[in-house]
Amino acid sequence: MLFIPRLLALSIGVTLRMIVPLFVILFASGFFWLVVGIFTLGLSSHISIGVTMVFISLYGTRIALELSGERSFPDIKMMIYYAFFYGTILQVTLFVTLFGSAVLSAFMVETFPQIAIFRDASATPQNPSELASDLNTFSIFVLLAVFSYAVVHTALAVPMAGAAQSTGHRSQTNRLFSGFGSSFLALLPIIVLSIFVQVFFKIYAFIIVFFGLLLLKLTIAMNLIAAFFGSDERLTWELFETQDISIFLKGLLALFVVVWLQSLIWSASALALKKHQKKATRLKAETRQQNAPAPADLRALRKSRQNHTV
Repeated sequence: MLFIPRLLALSIGVTLRMIVPLFVILFASGFFWLVVGIFTLGLSSHISIGVTMVFISLYGTRIALELSGERSFPDIKMMIYYAFFYGTILQVTLFVTLFGSAVLSAFMVETFPQIAIFRDASATPQNPSELASDLNTFSIFVLLAVFSYAVVHTALAVPMAGAAQSTGHRSQTNRLFSGFGSSFLALLPIIVLSIFVQVFFKIYAFIIVFFGLLLLKLTIAMNLIAAFFGSDERLTWELFETQDISIFLKGLLALFVVVWLQSLIWSASALALKKHQKKATRLKAETRQQNAPAPADLRALRKSRQNHTV
């Protein structure tokens, strides 16, 4: 079982170390996928999100391993290779689970139209309760899809942590699916809780921080254009006035929480990898002891050789 205080302390350390690299990776990946998208005619967009997220996860897990005592310089090329491999798997998994939930939802609506939440989705809601039942139907199967995705992510958590460990120079090389499903019961509640809670904080952080920064850039650009043409009129944005700056700070706090929740997954995966490797080492040692000849057998063999030479 994962040691919770150690996990929390490690996740906070990872969060503080990931703030700057996170923005650098997002900026670099945006430029990278823009170039790749030109050569692939936009087809790369189908895997870009999954690959980028896995690359960030590998980098975060490497930091967790470093804070746990492993010191090695990361090999970016190997990290990109593993990001493409596991990112494609998770992207396909997400697509399959979403598609499967949609098919299952349609099946339930057609099979059980008499049940309130499976009312015919093609019918126009006549009152708020009917609209709520449609939303409930959609929400149930979206939650099922996200949970299914979290289950697959949990099963791959230790192999992905092993991949992150393998990207270090002179580090041990782990097989792609080594440790598949290891520490599953310990990791599942952490990953499920983190993914579901992140949804709410990501929405708030996106609306306030990213959308807010976009409006700020537009405001500055419009003011520069107005100044260029000699206009005295200036646009202002109330969000950055003194009385409303707290809204922007709350958005930054929500963004920090999102990074911490993700760091919780990276830290838990790193600790689970350590546990898996210790268990594997112990099993190898026990196997060698079982296969080793007993002392009595060694004495008999030595005596037989002495008699043979005489």
